[in-house]
Amino acid sequence: MSDRKIQSADVATLDQFTLGAKNDSPDAVKLPITLAIALLKDRSGRIVLDVPIEGSLDDPNFRIGRVVWRVIGNLIAKAATSPFALLGSMFGGGGEDLAFQLFAPGAVTHLASEEKKLETVTNALINRPQLRLDLAGSYDPTSDRKALQLQEVEQRILATAKKARPADGSLGSSPTEIPAEEASAALVALYVAAFPDSASKLDANTESQHISPSPPEEQARPADSDGGVLRRIRRLFSRDKKAAQNDAKAIRQPTFTESSPSLTSTAPLPSTDDMRNQLAERVEIDDNALVALAQQRAQSIRARLLESKDISADRVFIVTPVAKGPRVELRLK
Repeated sequence: MSDRKIQSADVATLDQFTLGAKNDSPDAVKLPITLAIALLKDRSGRIVLDVPIEGSLDDPNFRIGRVVWRVIGNLIAKAATSPFALLGSMFGGGGEDLAFQLFAPGAVTHLASEEKKLETVTNALINRPQLRLDLAGSYDPTSDRKALQLQEVEQRILATAKKARPADGSLGSSPTEIPAEEASAALVALYVAAFPDSASKLDANTESQHISPSPPEEQARPADSDGGVLRRIRRLFSRDKKAAQNDAKAIRQPTFTESSPSLTSTAPLPSTDDMRNQLAERVEIDDNALVALAQQRAQSIRARLLESKDISADRVFIVTPVAKGPRVELRLK
């Protein structure tokens, strides 16, 4: 202090600070005071504030109490306008982007890049026991629908390939993975079943064109004279693994001899990605599936938060899903 002027940085502590009964006075403050207190009160029930004090003792309006309440008022206003920015300033950084967790289309687990944000929110909930959180799962009608369609195609490929395997288990077994050759053969089978015209064209091409010499093991086999591509696909799911691999290659990438110069080595069927996309377009994903996806996302975030034993289940709630993109919205209260 010099010349009766004060300039200092002090700490004010409010111990067991609580609100009285609700006041319906027209002069009552219209701010989320309850939320502000939940954001500020620590696990010991104290609110610790950094209070910069600057003024003159000769000023009749200068009061330490007024300075403290001005700081509290500013914090309450910030809790109303930018609650997550206030939260981030106290627990590890981050602004209003703490208010959401992003997901890849069709995914029910948040992106790895969001983990730091989730850790900050978890830390805040642990150290602010009066703070509660609503989780609103969300989805994107376009990108999430497309991702779910492709996921369904992959499940059908897996199921088709497994169904085609020998009953004796000679090709091995995996609940989630199959060799690339079997996956390709299953994809072709599904595509031909969904688009029979493509099979007819492929049969016509196969019968009218002369396929180039095959590897030695292929030359030992008789010509494909058993009914065209449909029979060949059936063979993919009934013969030994080596023969299945060779047949899959023959279907995906037939090449032609120089006696047909107008033809190139382009596969008669669309590319693998095109076949998947065309099959996906035929998979029906209604809005209920998208809502369920949004709910699963919210549940996954809630489960992660509740991994901490310091956060009780009655502080984290799942609310009505929204359609604002592949994300989960976090709402403090």
